[in-house]
Amino acid sequence: MSIYEFDDFRAFVRAQLGASGEGRGVYAKMAKKLGVHSSSLSQILSGGKPLSMEQAAKMTDYLGLTDHESEYFLCLVQYDRAGDSNLKSKLLKQLKRLQGQKNDLSLSLPHDQRLTKDQQMVFYSSWLYSAVRVLSSIPEFQSAEAIAQRLNLSRRELMEKLKFLISTGLCEEKNGIISPGPSYTHIEASSPLISKHHSNWRVCAMQKHANLKPGDLAYSSLMSISKKDALEIQTRIAEMIKKINIIRGKSDCEELRMIGVDWIEM
Repeated sequence: MSIYEFDDFRAFVRAQLGASGEGRGVYAKMAKKLGVHSSSLSQILSGGKPLSMEQAAKMTDYLGLTDHESEYFLCLVQYDRAGDSNLKSKLLKQLKRLQGQKNDLSLSLPHDQRLTKDQQMVFYSSWLYSAVRVLSSIPEFQSAEAIAQRLNLSRRELMEKLKFLISTGLCEEKNGIISPGPSYTHIEASSPLISKHHSNWRVCAMQKHANLKPGDLAYSSLMSISKKDALEIQTRIAEMIKKINIIRGKSDCEELRMIGVDWIEM
């Protein structure tokens, strides 16, 4: 469930704890995280006691919220605590702004490496830069020879890509072993390079459609739908992408896979 569907932090927390499947024990775990007694947590979630901002911050950690979701949650708590109508009005505007940003994936996906404009021009000029970087996370493809063979590149072509990736910190090389650097990058929807980024991978996917393997999945459909349902699907797709990235972050590196999702008004 999405936190942005809630305008009451208590209702969101109760829904999250109820969905955990751990029964009453989950309340005890959260109470311990917050440094309060279980009865105090029950009073907080029933509206009998206020939640301090320090406790609210610990609660976002316990619930595993992203930075943007945490900001929304803390704003909900501030709104609940506010006793002045002017402050409530300002906080309500902030909540609406945060809700409007809920499907902006650049705010929720990891990207601690900010490429310069010139570097972005290079990185997003070809899908091969990203492919080389991600492929180097798989143990059997951590040498220049293995990567070049897997992507059908000449050594000269590969070294050109690797030199750039290493210089930007997106890849590392040590004793001949190539691996991804500690940095991530994500291009904003407002970037003039976004269409190039998407088209690179769409063309790559189209080349694969003629020879799909049993583990591959391709789906295209044109439909007429209400505006309300179209917005709901958009939100679900964005939430799915966020969940996919959580799974990816914990997954062992064994296969190179590409996902492309389009939800567009024609």
